[in-house]
Amino acid sequence: MGRTVAVTSITGQQQSVVAQAFHNRGWRVRGVSRRGADTAFGETRVVDLETGDGLVDAFEGVDVVAFS
Repeated sequence: MGRTVAVTSITGQQQSVVAQAFHNRGWRVRGVSRRGADTAFGETRVVDLETGDGLVDAFEGVDVVAFS
């Protein structure tokens, strides 16, 4: 089973480069975003930082969180 990384703010320019680097090395990438957005990696979770809604779902089962 492959490793999974959650990349916060996946829709940002810098974060999408980080996500691509993990993807190129065989990692499964899960995007985390305040708004639903399609990414090249397919899997994105929506979180609400004011209420905390979606945080558990976004990070459950991941091996690494890339936060910037």
